[in-house]
Amino acid sequence: MLVIFDCDGVLIDSEVIFCAIDSEALARLGHTVAPSEIARRFCGTPHHVAWSTLAAELGFTVEDSIIEEIRAESARRFVTELRAIAGAAEAIAAAAGLGHPPCVASSTGLPNLRRNLETAGLLPQLDPHVFSASQVKRGKPAPDGFLAAAKRLGVDAEDCLVWEDAPAGIASAEMSPAASR
Repeated sequence: MLVIFDCDGVLIDSEVIFCAIDSEALARLGHTVAPSEIARRFCGTPHHVAWSTLAAELGFTVEDSIIEEIRAESARRFVTELRAIAGAAEAIAAAAGLGHPPCVASSTGLPNLRRNLETAGLLPQLDPHVFSASQVKRGKPAPDGFLAAAKRLGVDAEDCLVWEDAPAGIASAEMSPAASR
């Protein structure tokens, strides 16, 4: 059995940080959206998709400078605030005993994903089996990331268990061939 972990919200406690930063950026643009609302609607969704959706709904243009500010603030806060979720290291270790090395398949871009796992102290347990939606054509809720991870590790999708927390990721896991059996 191959265990494929999502990262944000499953292994690392980044969603709280991301949603707070997004809420603060929206407030600077004159839009009040609570971090909890951002989390409810967009956790597990690629960041550019969330911002495009919000821009269309709230009637503003997403400037590159806004996204750069958000990225810079995220990187700054992650250095001091990012932590592994309690029990994550133990879950990865337990998954390693199921026959295949555990892996991560996340919507986060690969360089940031690797840096975040390193900051949280989890990269050594997962490296080199760290996969990003940036490596496939379609991100979540499409199943491409999970299917690509399974293929790279030589495991049939039917022999995978996906550990997810967000609606888009759960939909992604449900769309895989294993879910139809």
